[in-house]
Amino acid sequence: MRDGGDAPGTQVEVRQLFYNLPARRKFLRTENTEASHVQHQLHLQAIGHPQVAFVLVNDERIVHQLAATPHLRDRIRDLCGPALTADLLEVPEFEAGEIRIRGFIGKAGVSRSTRQQQLVFLNGRPVENSTVNYALREVTTPRS
Repeated sequence: MRDGGDAPGTQVEVRQLFYNLPARRKFLRTENTEASHVQHQLHLQAIGHPQVAFVLVNDERIVHQLAATPHLRDRIRDLCGPALTADLLEVPEFEAGEIRIRGFIGKAGVSRSTRQQQLVFLNGRPVENSTVNYALREVTTPRS
């Protein structure tokens, strides 16, 4: 395995992604729905790579402008706000061989009706898998 990608400071710009693809266009939802999918992917990439700066522009309006930061907590604050960040506890880093686990969990009493804000990353890549989410819920559920 070797490093790849573009030079530091590379900008990626996407314009009219599906402009000339009528076969794909029929599967598109409203502009707001598609924009929310793009924003969700930006959130995942931004949290998985806090050391990278991101700017999201939609209809010539800046939606997010995130500076690079070495601290994941700062990136979460920039995306989700200081109120949520204040309700997070940092999980002390755990290492066993080549496995390293770190992250944040909500304080007691903080709950959500969905797992939408439960994010799992493996080597900086988001993992959206119901089996993994279930395993995490089971391991953190207190036993009677």
